[in-house]
Amino acid sequence: MKIKPWDRYVIKKFFEIFAILATLFSIWVAFFPISDETRKISGIVFLVVCAAIYVGVLVFANLTQKVELKIRNTEIVIRVGDIWEASGKKVIPMNEYYDTENLGFISERSLHGQFIERYKDKEKELYDHIVQTLNSRSIKGVVQKRSKGKNIRYDLGTICEYEGFLLLAYTSFDKDNMANLYGDKCPRCYANMWHEIDIHNNGESISMPVLGTGKTRFDKDYKPQELLEMLLFTFRMSGVNLERQATLNIIVHETMAKDINFLRLKNFSDRG
Repeated sequence: MKIKPWDRYVIKKFFEIFAILATLFSIWVAFFPISDETRKISGIVFLVVCAAIYVGVLVFANLTQKVELKIRNTEIVIRVGDIWEASGKKVIPMNEYYDTENLGFISERSLHGQFIERYKDKEKELYDHIVQTLNSRSIKGVVQKRSKGKNIRYDLGTICEYEGFLLLAYTSFDKDNMANLYGDKCPRCYANMWHEIDIHNNGESISMPVLGTGKTRFDKDYKPQELLEMLLFTFRMSGVNLERQATLNIIVHETMAKDINFLRLKNFSDRG
């Protein structure tokens, strides 16, 4: 059970319901003539009903796999699903070099690796598009010497659009080709990313995964819940508002669903 009985969000939701029931019960006892025996039985029934409601809230919280939030004017839907089947433009995290071929250091199970596999027959066209597009936007990369992979490094958070995908420069690679977001790279990456998404959304919905749940190395060991909350927190801090008809979809892979407290995410919403 991912959400425990003493979870504060479960308790909060229960007391919202309890307040209504307690008020109705108090009115009934106070204004309707009933015997002491009926009053006693009614009290027991009331407690049983409250216990059943608490269990119901707990079960509901554990089974919930979708939540809708609103931050400023942006509708946000967080749900379990497959990013490849999601609607709108899809954010795909890559490394800062936009490597478009797998030379052994990119996991085939990562979204970066899966994207490379999908476009392996168009590898040169894809990379030429990335370089030309970013250069035309005055985003110049820094040339680095690497034993494998591409040699132009772009700022973290940079996005290049390609056939409905928003390719995100998300991780730095060290000399051993280990993906990381150490130090101040992490906040700078997220701040730049939201600015870039604001540029590219064009009134269309955006779908993105929970970033950082692969082999990305951070300064601390973040759990999926913390990485998801980081997305919401940095979006709020960015000041970005998507178009009214657009929705920000955050797609949680089914393997992570057991680790996400969807009810807790309501705390980020501007509405209840």
